[in-house]
Amino acid sequence: SYLKVKIGSSFSNSDVRNYSNFSSDISFKTRPSSLHFMEIGSIRKFENFNTDLIEKGIIHNHFYLNYNMNTHFNLGWFTQYYFTLQSDNNVRNLLFTSLYYSVIKKPLLKIGVNYQTIHFKNQLPTVYFSPDKFHAVEGFVDLIKDENSIKNNGLFFGLTAACGVQYIEENEGQLTYRFNTKLGYKFNARSLINVYGSHSNIASTTAAGFTITEVGFRFIFHFGKKPVFNYKQIR
Repeated sequence: SYLKVKIGSSFSNSDVRNYSNFSSDISFKTRPSSLHFMEIGSIRKFENFNTDLIEKGIIHNHFYLNYNMNTHFNLGWFTQYYFTLQSDNNVRNLLFTSLYYSVIKKPLLKIGVNYQTIHFKNQLPTVYFSPDKFHAVEGFVDLIKDENSIKNNGLFFGLTAACGVQYIEENEGQLTYRFNTKLGYKFNARSLINVYGSHSNIASTTAAGFTITEVGFRFIFHFGKKPVFNYKQIR
């Protein structure tokens, strides 16, 4: 079991308003048994999806629970619940659950089915995606060689493809798809580099409810061999 605490501050300057916000990420992770994993925590951050939402200065206070259950026959079940209080007096409830099967371990190949439902107390469609009713079901395949599973001088990658159907309010079902990919190189325990990309038309992927494409670059270098402060209790 271990406790993680991150504290920071975010700043925004625009023609409309200038402000700074306190941000935090606090979580407690534990393994009740070798096949079960649980995480409970809270995240405080401001909405930064696009310029319009940044200028509104909306603060999200997320309270969440993650629970993963594995079996000895490669079947797993992951569930996530988010309860969000927003500074604009809106409230969001999000439930995500995934039933998956691990076909091979190295690299990890998973197939499965996801279900997601979202409810907002207030509907503000002209401001951000905030349905009273949202449901989505999709089938997916994951191919992953995680950066934490390799030591030094090695490639890591990730590829996810999924398709399904989503229901927004009382509208008819809409076909959905999403693709995520990542490719990187780990030099050693202290540095790595990778590129990534994603494309999705699932409404819940964004704060505005439209198709999104994202590409990015990441470089990590740890100056010290060990964290300045690290507390971990092994069970």
